[in-house]
Amino acid sequence: MEPVQPGASVVQTGLGIRYVGPDYCYAYSGSYQASNTSQTVLDFTSGSGTIFGKIELYAAAKFVSPGDGGQTTCQVAFNGEVITVMKAATEGGAHGFGDAKCNVVIPPQTDVVIQVDSNEDTALELVHVILTGRVYGTE
Repeated sequence: MEPVQPGASVVQTGLGIRYVGPDYCYAYSGSYQASNTSQTVLDFTSGSGTIFGKIELYAAAKFVSPGDGGQTTCQVAFNGEVITVMKAATEGGAHGFGDAKCNVVIPPQTDVVIQVDSNEDTALELVHVILTGRVYGTE
């Protein structure tokens, strides 16, 4: 196995946002256990540019048993104001919609908080939120 090159970027998960050069950004929540108690999965303040992006919610799913699953909601707030609530369901196999997507414009210096909540409480099913975007107007 070759070592990671000094100029290479390493993908990270967590509550924060990551900027890739001046033009792109992402925030990967990482895995959260399905819980019927609200969990904060992303919590950050955007930088000096405007982000044109997409938020994706992936509902509670069990990797080793694709037929299992549940319902998950995702609340997105900018500066304390809820801008949307998304819902995705994985229950029922092919009948569930396992993801929900929402296009967003995030102004500069905006506090972004994304929380998830599921109708189940199980460590075997995982929930994920992903934000990807293009950044404009950085200085």
